[in-house]
Amino acid sequence: MGLLFYTSSLPGDRVHLPDFYDSDKVVHASAYCALGILISLRKSLRRKFAAASPVSFPAMAPAGIDIRGLAAGMLYGVGDEIHQIFVPLRSFDYADMAADALGVAVGCWLYSRWSRRSTPLAGGKS
Repeated sequence: MGLLFYTSSLPGDRVHLPDFYDSDKVVHASAYCALGILISLRKSLRRKFAAASPVSFPAMAPAGIDIRGLAAGMLYGVGDEIHQIFVPLRSFDYADMAADALGVAVGCWLYSRWSRRSTPLAGGKS
C-alpha cells in the first residue's frame, strides 16, 4: 500500500506509462492484483498462526475469497483516486477506480485458487 501511495503521489509529468491504448488501466489492474494477493496472503497467515484463538475470522465467500480483504482493497483504490485529485497533473477517474477494483478481485481470486491447490490432503505429507 505504501508503494501504491508513493506512485500515486508522483506528479503526472513524472509518470511514464507503456505506449498503448489504456495502458494506465492495465497498470492499475496489475498493481491492485498484487495488492489483492498480498491482502489474501496476510489474512491467510493470520488465520494459520491464530488457529487456537477463539476470535472469529472474516467470512469467506463460496469461492474462498476473503470478503473483508476484498472490500479493504477496493476501498483503498477509491481512496487512491480521491488522493490523486490533490496531486499536480493527476485526476480522479472512475475507470481507474474500476480497474483497481477488478485488479483486487482478481488478486484475491488467484490467491484463493492457489491456496486451495497447495493445501495438503488430510493425512498426506506436505
